[in-house]
Amino acid sequence: MNWLGVLVLLASLGLGGGVSGWAYRLRPAAGSPPTAAPLALAPDPLGVAASELAGTSAATGFPTPAGPAAESESTPPKIGGWLYLLGVGVAFTPARILFGWAPLWKYLGLEAWAPVTHPALPAYHGLGPILLLELGGNGILLVGSILILVLFLQRRSSFPRAWIAFIVTSLVFLLVDHVMSLAVSAVTTTVRESSVRTLLQGVAGLAIWGTYLMCSRRVARTFVR
Repeated sequence: MNWLGVLVLLASLGLGGGVSGWAYRLRPAAGSPPTAAPLALAPDPLGVAASELAGTSAATGFPTPAGPAAESESTPPKIGGWLYLLGVGVAFTPARILFGWAPLWKYLGLEAWAPVTHPALPAYHGLGPILLLELGGNGILLVGSILILVLFLQRRSSFPRAWIAFIVTSLVFLLVDHVMSLAVSAVTTTVRESSVRTLLQGVAGLAIWGTYLMCSRRVARTFVR
């Protein structure tokens, strides 16, 4: 058993779980409700205006039902528009990370770990640090992607910022992994070019969706809990 790899794996899951738990408990600061300016009312001997302001009918004394406009303003809109497309990506991200992470689990055994990390063996290429980075990094990203999915489904107000933080973390992880791979001859040019393309796609996605999440009125009205 590769205990170093197991330790890195467990530490990454613990770190990801701790940070995710802290992020999930974040709530927006409760601001003081706006106060309306006092109204100057004309004399109203029948009390009709006062009854309407109080939400009751002067004729019956029963509450006046709120109109459709009032209900639509008080009820957050459902997820729709471009958020559907973003939601599909958010939903499949945990599975995508898990699919890319699973092939690395074999390095938790010494049969696969020793040949690529022991300098005395012919298959040695110095892959140990990269493998540890990918084992730990993917564990953190997997936990984070589950948190992002939960925040999205619950329409939490912290989702836009959490999504941006998750993507930035993913890009930093990919960048460090790419830089480390430059010093390893076993990493082919094709793999490095694929890594660069993934980085550029991630930066483009962050620019587009990050701007949408921070500037869209639909997003501001949807994620309010």
